Amino acid sequence: RLPFEKLEEKGDAQLQDWREVIPSHFILLFFILLMKTRTPPKLRKGDTIRVIAPANSMSGISKSILQLAEKRFQKMGIKVTYSAHARERNHLSTSSVEARLHDLHEAFEDEEVNGILAADGGYASNSLLHRIEWKTIRHHPKIFGGYSDITAMQNAILAQTGIITY
Repeated sequence: RLPFEKLEEKGDAQLQDWREVIPSHFILLFFILLMKTRTPPKLRKGDTIRVIAPANSMSGISKSILQLAEKRFQKMGIKVTYSAHARERNHLSTSSVEARLHDLHEAFEDEEVNGILAADGGYASNSLLHRIEWKTIRHHPKIFGGYSDITAMQNAILAQTGIITY
């Protein structure tokens, strides 16, 4: 017997309480586990990654940190490129929604790019979610990595396309 079957025996009031106990993220996780997921191809020596800034501009990242990251990728045989608007910065420390969307879509469409990394986190990535062309991402599966508020975008990519992100 399942644990919730005991609640059913005790009446509808307790059963209602049981349903309220399940956090919504568990329900979302359940549906994600049921969907068909796809893992993008692994990066290999000679591949290219594109650094984009879907949230905060990378203009706040020091040149020495960027050079260190590039050297580490070069040691692995990975070429690093940057999106056209990654260094743009407005009063919100980001670029326009249109510019960030362009960079995201262009990185997925570019056949020379094998992986995409978000330069930084930030709440500004949420403003892209309702305008992302999911079909573009679905038809060009690539490694997509990020952290912090970029996880909202990563969860949306998984939910809309089935592509696993990092």
